[in-house]
Amino acid sequence: ILEKIFNVGDTSLTGRIMDYLALNPFATLLHVNLSYNTFGTKGLDVLVRAMANAPTIELHLTSCGLDDLSPFILGGRKLKNLKLLYLDSNHFHSTPANAKALSVLFDGGHPRQRELSLKGCGIDSELIEKSAPALSSNRKMKCLRLFENPLGDRGTAALIAAICDSTSFE
Repeated sequence: ILEKIFNVGDTSLTGRIMDYLALNPFATLLHVNLSYNTFGTKGLDVLVRAMANAPTIELHLTSCGLDDLSPFILGGRKLKNLKLLYLDSNHFHSTPANAKALSVLFDGGHPRQRELSLKGCGIDSELIEKSAPALSSNRKMKCLRLFENPLGDRGTAALIAAICDSTSFE
């Protein structure tokens, strides 16, 4: 079962899980849920590398203590089958690295991605203004959740403009 579904709710195991993943990458992992395990960005980097060639279609990383999306720039592009990505309740500051990574997530860097959830991630107008234009080139995204983020008027305007240019949103 570990080869198909990876769901860990016991946060006391987080360190051992990351150590295990670093040494034993999965080849057939389809669904991964590590929500509420605070492994941070270093753990995300290990996780993305361990899953690099797995046909993962769903990844849940809600409230994992993430503040840097950059592991998705390089390693994340190898997650070619990823359709659903949930990064809710993490905190992504407005940095050049996060803007670039968010642009990758927005522009179809994961070619099959249909849903991206970033609820309550502290995404502000500056970060969304820098990354939203990438949405206009994405033809696969169907659902983008940005609830509870301080987008502001400028960020909201940038997001609306990008979504209006995209033909994928329903």
